[in-house]
Amino acid sequence: MPTRVNRQTVDLSAYPDLLVLYLGMRVNRLYGIRTFFSFGRKISESVAGKPDGLLLHEPVYTATCCGSPR
Repeated sequence: MPTRVNRQTVDLSAYPDLLVLYLGMRVNRLYGIRTFFSFGRKISESVAGKPDGLLLHEPVYTATCCGSPR
């Protein structure tokens, strides 16, 4: 039985230079978890420096062995 979906959108045409970037890393082996978390630390250090133009950073970890800092 299909459910009704209330889709909403935002008009971002006033921000022509806005860029959203999603990065992801898939972990296929146990050793990859170490690599994944070492990258996370490096990214966190970069974000802590508050570079110009960075408005928001959200780390996202999923149970499907994939993670993506946003």
